[in-house]
Amino acid sequence: MTHTIRSADRLSPIALALLGLLVMGGALAAQDRALAPGLGFTRDFEVQWPVGDVSVMCQHDDGTGPQLYVGGQFYDVNGQLQFMSRNIARWDGRVWSRVGGGLYWEAPEWYDFTMIRSMCVFQGLLYIAGGFNRYWSPQQQAWLSSDKVIWNGSYFENIPSNPVQWDNVVRVEDMIVFDDGTGEQLYFGGITGNSYAMRWNGSAWSRVGNVQLSPSRFCIHDLGQGPLLFALGWTNFSVNGQSAQGLAAWNGTDWTVPVHPLPFNGTTSPEQDLVSITEDGRPSLYVYAGGPPRIWRYRDGAWSLILSVVHTSNPMLERIMAYDDGNGRALFAIGERITLPGQPAGQYVRFARFDGHAWTAVGTPLPQDPSTAQSVTGVATFDFGEGPDLYIGGYVLHPGTQGLHAPWQVMARYRGAHREISAVCGGDGSLARCPCDTRGIVGHGCPNSATAHGARLEAQGVPRADTLTFAARDLPPSTLALLFQGDAYAYSPVFAGDGVSCTSGTLLRVGTRQAQGGVVQIPLAGEPSIGARVR
Repeated sequence: MTHTIRSADRLSPIALALLGLLVMGGALAAQDRALAPGLGFTRDFEVQWPVGDVSVMCQHDDGTGPQLYVGGQFYDVNGQLQFMSRNIARWDGRVWSRVGGGLYWEAPEWYDFTMIRSMCVFQGLLYIAGGFNRYWSPQQQAWLSSDKVIWNGSYFENIPSNPVQWDNVVRVEDMIVFDDGTGEQLYFGGITGNSYAMRWNGSAWSRVGNVQLSPSRFCIHDLGQGPLLFALGWTNFSVNGQSAQGLAAWNGTDWTVPVHPLPFNGTTSPEQDLVSITEDGRPSLYVYAGGPPRIWRYRDGAWSLILSVVHTSNPMLERIMAYDDGNGRALFAIGERITLPGQPAGQYVRFARFDGHAWTAVGTPLPQDPSTAQSVTGVATFDFGEGPDLYIGGYVLHPGTQGLHAPWQVMARYRGAHREISAVCGGDGSLARCPCDTRGIVGHGCPNSATAHGARLEAQGVPRADTLTFAARDLPPSTLALLFQGDAYAYSPVFAGDGVSCTSGTLLRVGTRQAQGGVVQIPLAGEPSIGARVR
């Protein structure tokens, strides 16, 4: 049963592990800003399925506490994951659960659009939209028709149809809540066809201006005279006779092009994103537009090129996101192949941070390997009590039989450096399956004779102050536990007894203790500290 704990204290580059009769391990290691693969990440969600991905995530409290809702194109094809409703599920940080009967597209051959593409909280309710056209009604015990629904905490409700012209929209791609001076309304953007942006005030629809811009991404940004709603579109539309090149802003009365001329063209690629961040007290608007992938920043009245991925054989940059990992709010770029400035040709990262001045790789550069291709389609932050984490949704391709690749749905969690102590390397399958191909629940070790959830190792205190206290629970009732330290982290877990371990390097015993009712604490009050034990 593994559980690795690390510290952000660079003065304590040690690893600590707790092992029971069925091994439970953990490590405490210095936080490395350039995290190696696996360190700082957990795969909390993984489902094999021939097509599709985890495309959107949204935090919402429906009255039962905050949860992260995950939507996309997936379902429990083998009938083994009872928590999964069709194409949607929710996560409270510990346990997955169903969201009604799910959502789906009636004609399976339209799999390209059979997915939830957008979720947004408006007036206390969770709105869900995308390329589906059926939802389950418990009242009528039937699948009913709708491509936009509300989750009220118990079941889905249909949003009344839109009587205003919305031409040829295949799916809703993005939603955002914005107040243009007339009160908060929910704005909808669709793709494919000459479509208008639409808005919903909770009871009625209205068109947002008279520009057919097919917006795929929304963002609220203030240029210094009040917030504007920016929309990034797939079409090179015109505003008042002026070419917008895919980017326009809604001021409450009309669409405008306040940041013209643009250095990019919104029609070049379907991969797009839009983020607003305040850096050094100055508002910055970041735009990601593909073909080849580039990130641009608009600040102080001028555009500048922040990242250009041009010298890899198949560059893929898919999402940008504002997130504070403990080092200040910054821009994160996420994708399959991202080549940073100064990085050798032929190498890439999948996760990178831009602090407004320079790029930093999160993870070591990797050689290009098409057998481990990844796609990222959804990003969100969620705090289930240990600090805000960045969740990343998508799929990863694994080598399959006869040269094929099988996509796996993946939701990864990046924990950042906002805690003094973080737990990684669990026995939950996030880095490796346990012996006998088992796994405990997220945040725990491998299953043991006391619980299928696996034991859990926790730490409190401050490493630099030598006030650390380790506690393990859900161990077998009277097992003998061993606490030991190592000075290195094994990025590829190894089997250790009936569990897995990431603790490596020079190993030293810190202490042993008999569990009482499956619980162990080291040190107890009055006993030598952890630091005193390892000197």
